[in-house]
Amino acid sequence: MRFWSLSYKMIHKHHIIPKHLGGTNDSKNIALLTPLEHAEAHWILWCTYRKKEDWLAAIGLEGWAIKSKLIIELSKLAGKQGDKVLRALHGENYKHLKSKAGKATGKVQYNNAPVYTWTHPIHGVFTGKAVDLCRKYEGYCASHLNDVANNKKRKQHKGWRKI
Repeated sequence: MRFWSLSYKMIHKHHIIPKHLGGTNDSKNIALLTPLEHAEAHWILWCTYRKKEDWLAAIGLEGWAIKSKLIIELSKLAGKQGDKVLRALHGENYKHLKSKAGKATGKVQYNNAPVYTWTHPIHGVFTGKAVDLCRKYEGYCASHLNDVANNKKRKQHKGWRKI
């Protein structure tokens, strides 16, 4: 019971028209809400517009998600603005940490990628990973080739078929 009484003393500033939908920081666009009201406001926005930002805000305010995972998702959505979030969390070393983590993840994904034999009416036969094929022949998408390999949605990708 104590949690609820404390949460009603806390006040959140909520953008009536969210910034991701073109809202501003103008005082006319700010509403003061309790944390529970704030979560409900984002659920209503999510149900109305189906924007991931509102869904993340709602589950974060409800306490249904881990804060670090929410920050990662929000920084992905924010693009370049996400760097501000990472800088605030990790200081000036954030770019180094970001590139180091990205390289490590990419290396693991590459090493675990399956090798297939592909055929193309012009290029002939190619044996290797989808990423290697994309590097050798420009204009092809590795995720589309993986869909071909796993028989998802596509039977071929720009002429390439799995043998």
